[in-house]
Amino acid sequence: MVDIDYFSANFLIMKWMVFALFSFGLFACSEEPAPTALTGTRIAPETHTAFEDKVAEHRLHQQQLFRDSVHSPLLAKDRKNFTGIDYWSPNARYCVQGVFTKSTHPDTFEMETTTDRRPVYVVYGSVVFELNGRALVLQLYQRLKYAQSADHSSSLFLPFTDATNGHASYGGGRYLDVPVPANDGDEMEIDFNLAYNPYCAYNPQYSCPVPPAANRLEVAIKAGAKAWTYR
Repeated sequence: MVDIDYFSANFLIMKWMVFALFSFGLFACSEEPAPTALTGTRIAPETHTAFEDKVAEHRLHQQQLFRDSVHSPLLAKDRKNFTGIDYWSPNARYCVQGVFTKSTHPDTFEMETTTDRRPVYVVYGSVVFELNGRALVLQLYQRLKYAQSADHSSSLFLPFTDATNGHASYGGGRYLDVPVPANDGDEMEIDFNLAYNPYCAYNPQYSCPVPPAANRLEVAIKAGAKAWTYR
């Protein structure tokens, strides 16, 4: 059994994504400022193709890692037959702007995993956003042992479940990595098109965090990675 969390299992993916976010703004929903504090789709027609291209670039990089014999979570037999991860088509509706609230007195807790392992996380804050006409809230987490580490302080962990789990998407939920907002009250982007599966979805030898109850959405997030089908 491999004990793993989103930092170690997906470090190369996360490092590349965060670098792109900060250096090039690759995954911006729109180049225009948000018209309101809570907003859904803000993609101008002329930027839609560029948005799709940027999501495709992220997915290509992820799938290249899955083919890598060193970093891939796949079993050798599955890697041999690997033809790619299934995704929903890029959809700007699921790239939203939310409002970040930083925890004034951050709670620490042991996050449930798919094994007996219980890594300690900090509730760093929360983000409220609107999707398909509904106001939603998700908590943002940071692994306690990395909270003071410069190497791991630029992103937050956002695990979630939604109404697609167990059929269209992996039953154990999915993950997002998002940049740490600079200030309380800042707007932040949540792009569900970048949602990825825990490594447990591909290999039962891993131990992966289970999304806490606070992040269990009742809506269907038809974006990002779909359920893994063994070839």
